[in-house]
Amino acid sequence: MTNYDQQLINTLKSCNRDYIVWYTGSKDQADYIIEYSKKLSGNADSLPLPDSAIKGNSKILSKNFLEYFFLDFPDIIISKRLKLDELPIMGIEILEQKPVGWNHTQRFPRAAASAICGVPFAYLMPQKRYMFDEYKSKGEANNIYNIGGKLIKENLRQEFQLLFSLYKLSDIHQVPCLAFFWPINDKYKFLSEGLVYNDNPQLRWKQLPPGPVSQTGEKFEEIDNFFKFIDLVINCYEDKKPVSKLMQEVLIQKSLDKINPQKTTLYNEKHIKLKNPDNGNIKIAYRIKTSEFIKKIKKLPGLEGNYLDKLIQSKNFNKFLSRPFSVIVKINSDPNKGSRGFSDPYSGVIASFDYRYCREKTKGKDIGSRDYNLVFMPMHKNSTQFFEKILNIQFRVNKKAVEKIKWRDRTEVHDTVNITKQLFEIPSFVLKKELKNFFYFSDLIVTPKNLFFGKSLIY
Repeated sequence: MTNYDQQLINTLKSCNRDYIVWYTGSKDQADYIIEYSKKLSGNADSLPLPDSAIKGNSKILSKNFLEYFFLDFPDIIISKRLKLDELPIMGIEILEQKPVGWNHTQRFPRAAASAICGVPFAYLMPQKRYMFDEYKSKGEANNIYNIGGKLIKENLRQEFQLLFSLYKLSDIHQVPCLAFFWPINDKYKFLSEGLVYNDNPQLRWKQLPPGPVSQTGEKFEEIDNFFKFIDLVINCYEDKKPVSKLMQEVLIQKSLDKINPQKTTLYNEKHIKLKNPDNGNIKIAYRIKTSEFIKKIKKLPGLEGNYLDKLIQSKNFNKFLSRPFSVIVKINSDPNKGSRGFSDPYSGVIASFDYRYCREKTKGKDIGSRDYNLVFMPMHKNSTQFFEKILNIQFRVNKKAVEKIKWRDRTEVHDTVNITKQLFEIPSFVLKKELKNFFYFSDLIVTPKNLFFGKSLIY
């Protein structure tokens, strides 16, 4: 038994409270959740959930509980103390990051995994935050400051990518996965880039969001609704009601309306549509007729030949060919740069794009099916070797027969099918983030010299 398991047993035995608030990063975040939730205050203990335990090295945490982490793991997980053989009650992500680029969206698989498991999810995040960058243009502009002899430009950045993704996710699965906004105040823009931090004597200086009411009496409606949502979810669990019933609650309807692209004032449709063919702002992906995409990949130098024709004619490819359009996420990033691979942000982006652009009609019982294909195409020259290498490592670590796998020069369809089959014989919470997200959400992964089937074309 590991030291962690022994400590966990001791804590669970000595605890007489109903709930556990697990944290994968900061204990302060767990304490914050317990402090302001009416259902958890005085009735929950916070416990760490380290990476090693999530990856199956704990004999105390059940396989059912760990299934929740099959794509990624959030900051906070709430569970019933005596029900550790079940899925958690809800997941929570507390984001302090600036709303820039794909900062927020790269964490989307945490919510997606939750919704797929039927578990509600909440983000507490800055929807707006100030940024101060060096101003290098020559013309006059507003909000320019001379600081230490350098010209600094003030920008108020906003997040809307994650909001649209969460709306689609909640609507498709009928599981509330909601966004609540960290308050900002102009008077703090030079101190904390606008963020209002907690002023509770016990939580001050820990860079946490405020409570529903500050020490000076200032009320924060978004924070209040965040904790009301947590309590609502726990009440639903205690009353043994289906999670789908939560979607009828006034608080949840208002929260969804806030991010509904047809009703929101936070963004417009141009912000969230593909540049090609929708004339939107999203440049890294485009939609194309599936028949036209097949013609394109047949021209890739590394994929030419009879074997590609065999794949396209195989029964595994039938589902792909049956969908009229394909959404292609094409990037040129070097996966070896900075040793980050494609994990951040692209593993989150690909999950987000699945819900945003590939699911228009399929809901309810058909949520396992997409309306359009999703293809991940990393075209940097190092991409082929990168995927082959991390697959090789994963198979060796998990004692799969890598010597039988043909990475290239394949001749039979089953050579490609078996790579994905063997990958998903490994428990998902053990897999590297790039592998489980790309192979779970993509129908195809196409590199300059290789092609892999996603899970959807195998099962």
